[in-house]
Amino acid sequence: AAADDDDEDDANEDNTTGGDDGEGDGNGGSDDQRRRFRRRSADDKRPLIPQAVAGAGALPENGSARTWVPPLQQDTSTIASFFTSGVFDSSLRRTTFLLWAVWGTFGFTYYGTVLVAPFILPPEDGERFNYPALFIASFSELIGCGVAVYCIDRAGRRMLAGVTYGLCAVGMFALSIPSPTAVRIVFMMVTRGAVFVGSSTTWVHTPELYPTSVRGAGHSWCNAMARLGGFATPYWGDCELPLAARLSFYGVISVVTAVCSMRLRETLGSSL
Repeated sequence: AAADDDDEDDANEDNTTGGDDGEGDGNGGSDDQRRRFRRRSADDKRPLIPQAVAGAGALPENGSARTWVPPLQQDTSTIASFFTSGVFDSSLRRTTFLLWAVWGTFGFTYYGTVLVAPFILPPEDGERFNYPALFIASFSELIGCGVAVYCIDRAGRRMLAGVTYGLCAVGMFALSIPSPTAVRIVFMMVTRGAVFVGSSTTWVHTPELYPTSVRGAGHSWCNAMARLGGFATPYWGDCELPLAARLSFYGVISVVTAVCSMRLRETLGSSL
């Protein structure tokens, strides 16, 4: 009798959920559907998510047809499949490459501002470094942190990052023009604070642009691009070219960062 009851329960589950195809007949049974899909998930050793969550379309209002698809995964079986799946999927490829450009260039510029600061604010009275001026300039990052927290949910991620990277470019071009020390300190504060706000906003924006299944991989790839930018910047910031030329190039790179940031999708208020 117990076996007959089990068989009857399984049959009811199949009728409710539409068998292995995951399609119900619209007669209810949401609890049975969940149990059925949990069992399928355990058998397949991978999570199953609704089609609407996967981004492939919306479920019908009456719930009669439920298509379940696996989430995006990075396929590492071959080199070709690796670059056509996961963060390189056709739906994410443009976002991935834009983010790589943003992260690589802001890493190059952010560490560049720290590297060239002693050249912009040279020491006085025989000191090795102009410590007071450098301290004041670095204090702008603390101010920038407050600005980022206040503005990120008001101005939006894309706008805040684009404007602050653009402001960093303006500061770099202004620093390339000879000026008194006090003026250079102000422009250095603006430049360093702006790139800090922009990079902080990009850190928040990036994981929001990826679905959960590839969010960690996407963020890690971007972080690697920033490390490459930080690795490359000493070869430019400390080279033999005039300081004005080096600063102007940092300004051009910041313009590229701003443009790429503005081309990303806004995620403020979006459901993750």
